[in-house]
Amino acid sequence: MNKKFKLNRIRPVLEKGIYNQFGIKVNINKQSYILLCITVFFLFFIYLSIPSLYNFDKLKPVLKKEIYNQFGLEMDINNINYYIFPSPRLKLINTKIYNFTEKREVLSSKNEIVIPINIFNLIGIDNIKFISFIINNISFNLNTSDITNLKNFYFKIQNFKKLIIKNGMVSIKNNDNVISIIKIKNLIINPKDKSRTNKLVVNSNIFNLDVNFIHEKSFNTNKESNLQIFIPKLGVQIKTNILDKNIKGNTIIKFPKNKIEFEHEFIDNIIKLNRSKINLEYFNGDIFGTINFDPFNFEINFDLENFYFSKLTSSQLIKAFKFNNILPINNKINGNLNFNIKNFKTKSNFISSGKIDLEFHNREINIDKFNLLIKDIGYIDIEGHFVKQKKKNHFLFDTKIKIQDQKLLYSRLTIPKKKRINKIDLNIKSLFDFNTNELIIKEFRNVNNFSDEFIFDLNKQINNFIFNKSINEIFNYFNLRLFINDIIK
Repeated sequence: MNKKFKLNRIRPVLEKGIYNQFGIKVNINKQSYILLCITVFFLFFIYLSIPSLYNFDKLKPVLKKEIYNQFGLEMDINNINYYIFPSPRLKLINTKIYNFTEKREVLSSKNEIVIPINIFNLIGIDNIKFISFIINNISFNLNTSDITNLKNFYFKIQNFKKLIIKNGMVSIKNNDNVISIIKIKNLIINPKDKSRTNKLVVNSNIFNLDVNFIHEKSFNTNKESNLQIFIPKLGVQIKTNILDKNIKGNTIIKFPKNKIEFEHEFIDNIIKLNRSKINLEYFNGDIFGTINFDPFNFEINFDLENFYFSKLTSSQLIKAFKFNNILPINNKINGNLNFNIKNFKTKSNFISSGKIDLEFHNREINIDKFNLLIKDIGYIDIEGHFVKQKKKNHFLFDTKIKIQDQKLLYSRLTIPKKKRINKIDLNIKSLFDFNTNELIIKEFRNVNNFSDEFIFDLNKQINNFIFNKSINEIFNYFNLRLFINDIIK
């Protein structure tokens, strides 16, 4: 309920306060109260306006020094404007901000910098103290070589003022090539004096996905560091805890029906992944290896207990996947992914286990080994590489099929004895065109080379089989049996 203001309630307080401060006895009535309010408001407005009378050219070197001491940022300040509303603040337009290296290259020159100042320190240009540092509408390029310097810059900020970036745009470059563009909606570095920690909060957009970061760094003796990453659209949560002077740590990655846990060490620009657990919807097992950042390369090993092939091939991930979108690979991405699969889970149970070695080198992906063990029968071995040249998107590969128990194979495929071949050790050279989704067999050899006519008909049969079926239908045991019987006929 709203109550009418009554002067009598505060009159004794005001009269006593004036007497205590100035030794003047006053009798406040309604008119004098209104006059007092107007006077106070007028004096307060004059007080807030005092900085507008200053020569801010004298403040520039002081401000530059203060910003450098607080954040390690070097700047060339052009004009300084003072604003009263919504709170006392200085505003800098198009200030040159230099990068974090000794080269002193301009990082940004198009920006708006807002510096809120302490309302109780407005008298005297030398007494002005700023509360935080806000950069609006900043756009800059960041080379991969500068990332280490950026990290060092962040970790040096301790026990200082709050740094805020709003509506920023960062282009990550490798030389002149743009690797990615990061839109910064909001970034806050908020040092806490009492707990001696830095807290970094970032709301960003990367690859059209909202990505949120929270990082806390302790400057106490344990020097503990915690990082949380959230990708709401994908339901991804990443939590990393680093101890022992930023060397050892552990990470948990969660997303719907999936979880990865691993321990890691960071020494001399190398991340070592110790044997850790990976439990995904499509496979589970251990992961271990190394990631080297100078120069960048990796060796990651997956020791998988189970690989659920049917689940993967029927997933939305595979349905939405277009291989030609990831080619060519950036030439800085070099390394190896190695998969050892103990149990290959398919509906037909035709394949028992497998080994896959992938190499990323010179903008290409090479399959050094793709070995599938056919249960109690033999194996399939594939080697090949992906090529992207102008409009060509190809996978060139050699396939070797070695049958060690032919009787069992023929029995499982229900092929009559009259149609059986004495020896089925095949060598096949093939090409898959991602633009047309066409498989082309170049060479087909058993003991002898097969005729061009046979290869032509075989290409026709295979492509009809591929085009008319889904991936799961292609690897269905019944469909494969019928298809192989047709080829033998």
